[in-house]
Amino acid sequence: MSYAGSPTRSQLPPADPSPAPPRFAAGPVAVVLVAAVAALLATAGRYGYHRDELYFRVAGRHLDWGYVDQPPLVPLLGRLTTAVLGDGLTAFRVPAALLTALTVLLAALIARELGGAATGQVLAAVAVAASPYVLATGHLLHTQTAVLAVGAAVCWAAVRALRSADRRWWLVVGALTGVGVYASYLILLLVGVLLVSLLVTRTFAPLRSPWPWAGAGLAAVLAAPALGWQVAHGWPQWTMADRISEGNEGQWLETLFYQFVLAGPLLFPVAVAGLVGLLRRPGWRPVRAMAVAYPLMLALVVLAGGNSYYPGPFLVVLLAAGGVVAADWAARAVWRRALLALAVAASVVLSALFSLPLLPERVVADSGLDELNETAAEQIGWPGLVERTAEVYRSLPETDRARAYVLAWNYGEAGALDRYGAEHGLPRAYSGHNSYLGWGEPEPGRDVVVAVGVPEEVARAWFTRCEVKAHVDPGEGVDNEEQGKPIAVCAGPRVPWSEMAHVS
Repeated sequence: MSYAGSPTRSQLPPADPSPAPPRFAAGPVAVVLVAAVAALLATAGRYGYHRDELYFRVAGRHLDWGYVDQPPLVPLLGRLTTAVLGDGLTAFRVPAALLTALTVLLAALIARELGGAATGQVLAAVAVAASPYVLATGHLLHTQTAVLAVGAAVCWAAVRALRSADRRWWLVVGALTGVGVYASYLILLLVGVLLVSLLVTRTFAPLRSPWPWAGAGLAAVLAAPALGWQVAHGWPQWTMADRISEGNEGQWLETLFYQFVLAGPLLFPVAVAGLVGLLRRPGWRPVRAMAVAYPLMLALVVLAGGNSYYPGPFLVVLLAAGGVVAADWAARAVWRRALLALAVAASVVLSALFSLPLLPERVVADSGLDELNETAAEQIGWPGLVERTAEVYRSLPETDRARAYVLAWNYGEAGALDRYGAEHGLPRAYSGHNSYLGWGEPEPGRDVVVAVGVPEEVARAWFTRCEVKAHVDPGEGVDNEEQGKPIAVCAGPRVPWSEMAHVS
């Protein structure tokens, strides 16, 4: 029954399932963001390029809707940065620092959506900024850096959509998903896991609305060029996924251990507290699918042999929720606040030492950090590799040098030769690795080859004559992927350029 002048049920505004979020702690969160960006930029020029960065730097000169092994966003960022700021290491990594700041900001916004006041928001921001995983990815311009930021944005928008009566937020989720495909195809798996988590937690109400499906349509439209490139080229990303799975086969224990490392030993309890809080707090019931999404994603990674960092965006959500829980826990006693402050401070120091290039290169090797943090080891030794290659090239007779080109086994070597080779007088480097194969082939008549890193058995199959002249040594005792690789002089190709392709 309704009375004259009173609204009917259909006219009443829908009830918001949660109260309005508290005020955003813009000032304190901004301090955390500035500190994180300052730390990343201050250390950006140490050690050297990572092998993937060397690859992205060249890929940016061959822009396309996709590549054999990745979407185009990170190469595009690398090209834009180089064009604006110059071809330097610190400049190249500016987008990574900004993307990391975005990830930290989103953690604070997620904490706010969960009802966290200023302390909870700041703790969420600090916990994410101090995560070894976030710092390590923020130091490099890498697909992980981009997908972590975009994935965190998708999670924030999803939390907002689940809490709000305004289902149009699912359009934001869809738009971010469509854009995120250009950072990594992993974003589709993240959204798929989130959808399954909604079903597992019986959160059916959003799925009865047309807005999530409209968001899915928007995502498909935005992602169409990147997905269309994959279709046109026979889905090479599936080949890459198979290679990754083969490489990670049987490493499930390492994957589980690395979740502890990625969050940080002292911050892992904060992530656990966030997981428990999302499952048990009545006020967080609308978003408890976020708690299910992380272990579900982790299970998929273990079963499919994915990389240990794939659940990263969901880990950001757990740390953000844990910041709210930790703030509530610490508010009850002075000793708790002191203990939490000590744990956070220690985490910041330990994570910085582990993830950022603060230690001398020799210490990295002697301490074994190069084995635990492979990204640190893969930043060391590239100029030396190029110098050793140049020595072999200069040892050739002048007539051979005029007919020579450099063949690199992998894109890291090819990228290093592209970056540093000209200053040593080296000819252009080519490679058949991943997308490098399509970026040019040696000119006819160049039949003397300085082969860098090519396995001896492969070199002998590709050429009639090969002689190893030197071996790669990154120096400083660092044992990375390039250590001991041969640098050979070969001649007489047996196979055409197209058969020198390989994907890994």
